[in-house]
Amino acid sequence: MSSPGGYRPPHSQFAAPDPIGNRSENRAVTGDAFLKAGVLSEEGLNRETTTGTPQGGILSPLLANIALSVLDEHFASKWEALGPEWTRAKRRRAGHPVMKLVRYADHFVIMVHGTRDDAEALWAEVGSVLAPMGLRLSETKTRVCHIDEGFDFLGWRIQRRRWRGRAGKHAIYTYPSKKALASVVDKVRTLTRRKRHRTLADLLRRLNPALRGWCNYFRHGVSSRTFNYVDHFAFWRIVGWLRKRHVGLNMHTLVRRYLPGWRISDGGTEMFRPYKVNIERYRYRAHPSRPHGRARQHQDPPPQRPEHMESRMRWKSHVRFGGRTGETHPAKAEQGAPVRPLHRAPQAEGC
Repeated sequence: MSSPGGYRPPHSQFAAPDPIGNRSENRAVTGDAFLKAGVLSEEGLNRETTTGTPQGGILSPLLANIALSVLDEHFASKWEALGPEWTRAKRRRAGHPVMKLVRYADHFVIMVHGTRDDAEALWAEVGSVLAPMGLRLSETKTRVCHIDEGFDFLGWRIQRRRWRGRAGKHAIYTYPSKKALASVVDKVRTLTRRKRHRTLADLLRRLNPALRGWCNYFRHGVSSRTFNYVDHFAFWRIVGWLRKRHVGLNMHTLVRRYLPGWRISDGGTEMFRPYKVNIERYRYRAHPSRPHGRARQHQDPPPQRPEHMESRMRWKSHVRFGGRTGETHPAKAEQGAPVRPLHRAPQAEGC
């Protein structure tokens, strides 16, 4: 069950502060005072505010965290009631639903391991939890879906798909959603209008922060192909902007003057290339993992019992010391195992 809109109170209004005051008096007073503080106009007049804060205002995330804390506590208590991991696995094998909440401000996703009926039953449960706070679910922005269908959350498209290169296996893919891609493309298209900038350096100073910020947010997902597409689109939009600014120049002269080596730069400012951004995937770190790779070489070996070390040196010394079998194992030497000839280092006379 996903709710990218989380909840939706009446437009430009928030619930009465009384329910919030029951949860935290200090937070209620702060939020109530902020809502009633008024607006100082450009003429120096103080205008009273009676409709609350608009959606997307600076106070919206704070109010969302205060109001939806009841939802966090409700599902946290249900999760703790399930017990440790082995009891949750036992419930899943028995066919009982197991669910967990993931929330960011007013956006939340409830993950359910069960049937579709178990997920549909959460509509009434979540509605009853939010009702005392004066909130309700948005039916247009809340839906129940399977992980194979996928859903959008915080600009990401999360979906289980076939694992490329692994026959018969599936994996969870997280990549930029179509809406997020369309937003950055529209921003690039708007910034590369013909009459918005006088020089190429001005254009790059406005375009680079937009591309860099978008790529840094989506660099931790499956975004390589998306970055290549954005890079291609932005590059040729700038080339088109140059052609419109210099109508009398052909493409060969334009490339020679403004695109040496097909690199876009002007006034010491070079175009940010999204395709060069390194993809760094996040990993689940709830349980500490054992160090691997080169990091393990610098750590002390685990303690071992003396008799265990003695047995390893007795029976596997030819492997550990790098010699042949006959050098360290007399029994095998008698059976004809090859013996490496003994070489003495030459010594100087008089030693």
